[in-house]
Amino acid sequence: MNDSISIKQAVELLEQDGLLVGYDCPPQLLEHRFSHLSYSSADVTPDTFFICKGAAFKEEYLRDAIAKGAGVYLAQSHPTDMIRRAGLYKVALSRLFIAPLVTLALLSLLPASMLDMKLAILIAQACPVGLNVAVYAQLHDADYVYAVETVVVSVLVSLVSIPLVVGLAQLVW
Repeated sequence: MNDSISIKQAVELLEQDGLLVGYDCPPQLLEHRFSHLSYSSADVTPDTFFICKGAAFKEEYLRDAIAKGAGVYLAQSHPTDMIRRAGLYKVALSRLFIAPLVTLALLSLLPASMLDMKLAILIAQACPVGLNVAVYAQLHDADYVYAVETVVVSVLVSLVSIPLVVGLAQLVW
C-alpha cells in the first residue's frame, strides 16, 4: 500500500474542487511525493506537505515549517502579493479619498457652528473598510482572501488618508 501523494495529484485534487487559484512549481518536481500532511508548523518533518491558510495565517508559521524541512507548502495569501495588487488600491482610493472628499464638500454647506458634528461625520466617513467585509465574504462563500486583503490595504492607507482629509477640512472650514 502506498501512503504518499505527488504534488501533481494534490494540485489536480485542489483544482477539481475549485480550491486552487494558482501554483508555482517547477515541472520536474510535480512528481515529487510526500508522505506527511500537516497544518501545524509544530508538526512538520522533512518531506511534509504543509498547509498554511485561514484566519490564523502567520508568515512566521510558514517560515518555521520551511526551516523544519517542509517539502511542499500551500499558503492562502502572501503579503508581498497583496501589497502589489493594484485593484486593492483602487478600492482604498475610493473609500479613503473620494468618498471623504464628497462628504467634505456636502458638509461645507452646513453652518460653521456645527464644526464638531461635521468633523465627527467626516472622520467616520474617512475610516478604512471594516473587518465585517471579510467576515461576510467568508460566510457567503465569496472571495474571502480578497476581502481580507482589501481590509488590510485600506487600514494601511488610512494611516495617511485620515490625517490628510482632516487637515484639508480644517483648511476649508
